[in-house]
Amino acid sequence: MGLLGVGSDGQSSRTLDGTNHRVNNGLMTALDPRLARSPGITYQELLDTDTHPVPDVLRLESPRFLGDADVPIERYISREYHELEKERLWKRVWQFACREEHIPGPGDYNLYEIADMSFIVVRQPDMSIKAYPNACLHRGRRLKDYDGHCSELRCPFHGFAWALDGSLADVPARWDFPHVDERADVDFMLPECKVATWGGFVFINPDPNCEPFDDFVRDLAEQFEVWKLEDRYVEAHVTKVIGANWKIAQEAFSEAYHVNATHPQILYYLGDTNSQVDVWDNCSRVITPALTPSPLLWYEVSQD
Repeated sequence: MGLLGVGSDGQSSRTLDGTNHRVNNGLMTALDPRLARSPGITYQELLDTDTHPVPDVLRLESPRFLGDADVPIERYISREYHELEKERLWKRVWQFACREEHIPGPGDYNLYEIADMSFIVVRQPDMSIKAYPNACLHRGRRLKDYDGHCSELRCPFHGFAWALDGSLADVPARWDFPHVDERADVDFMLPECKVATWGGFVFINPDPNCEPFDDFVRDLAEQFEVWKLEDRYVEAHVTKVIGANWKIAQEAFSEAYHVNATHPQILYYLGDTNSQVDVWDNCSRVITPALTPSPLLWYEVSQD
């Protein structure tokens, strides 16, 4: 039987399901994380001790209880599920392809690859950015194999070439391809991906009918309004191939639960159990404070 809960406005308008979760229009969120949480104060209580002004965005809280059902192992190991992700995720979602400083001038291009797909992200003469599948429309050979600079997108197999804007520019032995000339503006323009920029990041979406980028990025953008990411640049880019499903690697950076066992040497200065997890419609965040000792330590840590 549900209990009557009091909302933040003082009105008794929500019910509890008996498991310390607030039920609101079918969405359960954590009612009070202190009732079922690790030792130590909350992140918000830690902020209360800060001697400097705290950005408002760090005061936001959006906990959501999304259920505790087991996640099927097939999502991590099956080829069938991987193929579904390619079709329903990577071909439809906005994804970070490169930084704007990676393609600073007209003709500069960057390759973005995900699963078995490859895309060319290229700066245009008017300084706009376009992105195309990295495949020749003649025989499907990759147009580019490395990042670089070019004045045209020419296939290294038979030599078909496209201008930076995707229009067909050259066909060797053109006399033998009258049908190509007839369809040049329809079937032989390089197909374009959707492109958008935010904070110096370049995003692409292969789906021509995708959701508007502004709707997609809104929650994320609000998190970084006080940190001007467009004024930052990439100092170094390190890539490591991991023998695991991509979600295993991604999930490791979405929690601090593993720190106690995997990184015990950093417990002196990392508040692992002080972490706060927030979930919005199109993004989530985990805030783990540094320069504060883990509440799991059973002894005092000296400032020295």
